[in-house]
Amino acid sequence: MQAALPEKIVNKITYVAKLSNETFSNFITGQCLEALILGTMFFVTLSIIRLPYALLIGVLIAFTALIPIFGAFIGCIVGAFFDDYGKPDESTYICNCVHCTSADRG
Repeated sequence: MQAALPEKIVNKITYVAKLSNETFSNFITGQCLEALILGTMFFVTLSIIRLPYALLIGVLIAFTALIPIFGAFIGCIVGAFFDDYGKPDESTYICNCVHCTSADRG
C-alpha cells in the first residue's frame, strides 16, 4: 500500500483501520460479557426457584443473547419449550424471569 499511495493517504487508511478494529473488538467483547452475565443471572434465578434445566436454559439464553435485540426472547421461547414437557406452569416462570431481567437491563 505504501508503494502505491502517498504517505498521507496511507496514514489515514491505517488510522481508520485501527479505529475500526478497536471499536469492533470492544463491541464484541461487550456483547460476550453481557451474554455471560445474562446467562449467569438466569441460571442463578432459575436455580433459586428450583426449575429443572436451569443450567441448560441459562447457557441457551447466554448464546442467544449474542443476537442483538431479540436474542434473549428467542432463548426464552426455546427454554419454555424445553421446560413445557414437565409442568406447563414452569414455562410461565421462565417467561416472567426473562421479562423481569430484560426490564432490568434497560
